[in-house]
Amino acid sequence: MITLVLTAALFTQTIPNVEQIDLYFVGSQEQFAWEVAQNKRSPNKMIPKHMAGFFLELACNEWRVRDNASKELYKYCRANPIEERWLFWGRHSTDMEVAYRCDKIISRLHPCDSCTGDGISRSNSFYECWQCKGLGTLWGLHPWD
Repeated sequence: MITLVLTAALFTQTIPNVEQIDLYFVGSQEQFAWEVAQNKRSPNKMIPKHMAGFFLELACNEWRVRDNASKELYKYCRANPIEERWLFWGRHSTDMEVAYRCDKIISRLHPCDSCTGDGISRSNSFYECWQCKGLGTLWGLHPWD
């Protein structure tokens, strides 16, 4: 009986796809780099000026400026995927607005390829997507994780 239960449990586990594994790897690299940089010098001096400008606009008091900066940053990172790495730095900002918006941009840049980003299963609309667990994105981490 226990063998049957263990076998069933083994077969119900899902293997994450390559893109999801890659995102977790990149996230762990950026976490490591962030922790190392905190001990050596101010991380704000390490961020390129064009990205620092985006982050300053994301932290602005005016909501229209923040929304426009989010849209522009999304377009910029979509056109220049190498610059997406700075969004991981933005996730660790002490300003929660910046962290939240960077996290949302990462989520939008990597929609789930199984449900195409809506979080609903393609086989049965009453269930959440099995791959992204209903999040609609392969990036399942949030600033408070």
